[in-house]
Amino acid sequence: MRCLPSDPTTLATVHLREDRSAAYSFHANGTADRGLRPEHLAALPDGGALPAGTALQLGSLGLLLEPLASTLDNRSPLSISLERKSVT
Repeated sequence: MRCLPSDPTTLATVHLREDRSAAYSFHANGTADRGLRPEHLAALPDGGALPAGTALQLGSLGLLLEPLASTLDNRSPLSISLERKSVT
C-alpha cells in the first residue's frame, strides 16, 4: 500500500444555522483516506488478504464513500467495529 504525505486528510466542518441546528460539510475529494483501492490490497500476499492482526482505522465516511467502500466490501475476514464517540 502506498501513503503519500502530500495527500490531505478529510475535513469535516459544522456550521450553526440561524435556528441553532447543525449543518455539516465534508471535504473528502482527493484525500488520503479515499486513496486505498482494490489493487493496493490485491498486491498483498495471499491474494490481498490483510495479514493476521492488521488493523485499519477509518472514520465512518471511509466506510461509505467510494472507492474505499468497495475496496473494503467483501474483504474476508474483516471485522468492523463501529464505536460512537462524543465530543463535548
